[in-house]
Amino acid sequence: MRRNKVIGLAAAVCLIVFYYTLFTPRIFSSEARIVVEKTDTSTSSGSNGLMALMQTGASFKEARMLQEFVYTSAMLDDLDRLFSLRRHYAQPLDPFHSISKKATTEEALRFFEKMVPIRIDEMSGLITIQVKTFDPALSQKVLEYVLIKSESFLNKAASDVVSGQIGFLTEQVKKTREELEKARTDLVVFQDKNRLLTPQDAANPVLGAIGKLEGDLVGKRAELSSQLAFMHPNSPEVIKTKNYIKALEAQIISEKARLVGPEDKGRVSVSAAAYEKQKMKVELATDLYKSALTILEKAEFEAAKKTQTVVMIQAPTMPEEPSYPKLLRDIPIALILGAMAYLLLSLVVQVVREHR
Repeated sequence: MRRNKVIGLAAAVCLIVFYYTLFTPRIFSSEARIVVEKTDTSTSSGSNGLMALMQTGASFKEARMLQEFVYTSAMLDDLDRLFSLRRHYAQPLDPFHSISKKATTEEALRFFEKMVPIRIDEMSGLITIQVKTFDPALSQKVLEYVLIKSESFLNKAASDVVSGQIGFLTEQVKKTREELEKARTDLVVFQDKNRLLTPQDAANPVLGAIGKLEGDLVGKRAELSSQLAFMHPNSPEVIKTKNYIKALEAQIISEKARLVGPEDKGRVSVSAAAYEKQKMKVELATDLYKSALTILEKAEFEAAKKTQTVVMIQAPTMPEEPSYPKLLRDIPIALILGAMAYLLLSLVVQVVREHR
């Protein structure tokens, strides 16, 4: 019985060594460390530039965006098209470290996530990406491509956001410009209709006429005073002068009514109010247009000087030895675990036999 146990244990050892040496694939891991820098071209150089770099590192949100992008089926399809990655991962006989040639997209993605681990340091924004394949050169090439595509994706995502904002502001500028042109056209139409440039142009002739009439009125009143000094109030000359004075007063009232009369829609005050209303519309539309144009120019300037760049802290490495398996480490561990499992199973079998 003891001899059988020894033989069984020796067979298990041989099986483990045989599995690790012949079936377990050699996995080579290429690693890169990056941060996503929000670059501002106005940032000064030197120590201030270094401080800006530290302050504008990748946010956790951007790092997560990069991670989710890497794990998309589009990325896997690109890698498969360029490097035949799915066929490469299906080569080993080891079912724990390979996929089936007929694996579904979901199965391939799950295996791809296991072979391309991404770690994110939330404090520093440092992103560590590994690519594991069975060929050291392939691991490095795949990782380089992943980094290039990731940078392009982040820049496009940022560009889409900025383009949306600038597109909205451009529409606002266009709208305010159209409103300004309409307000200016309405003002010109109003001036043509009323045959004036400004209300002052219409008021000046009326004010001149009123001034002349009031001057004549003062003269006639002085003449009447002198007549009454030596003529009878009912004399024809006095009555004529009085009638002339009444006519002047009536004419003055009529002329003033042209400026501020309560009923006449053609009075100068109505034209002045309408003109000021049209002028205010032009001024308001001008201010709105200038404001929208200033905001747009500022947004375009900010967008032009800010980009997102993948800063390489450590370039993709060329692995010189496999990261898995470590034979001097993994075989002893597997032997110990196998021995423990064998002893535990033997103990269970012995206990069962004793209780029969």
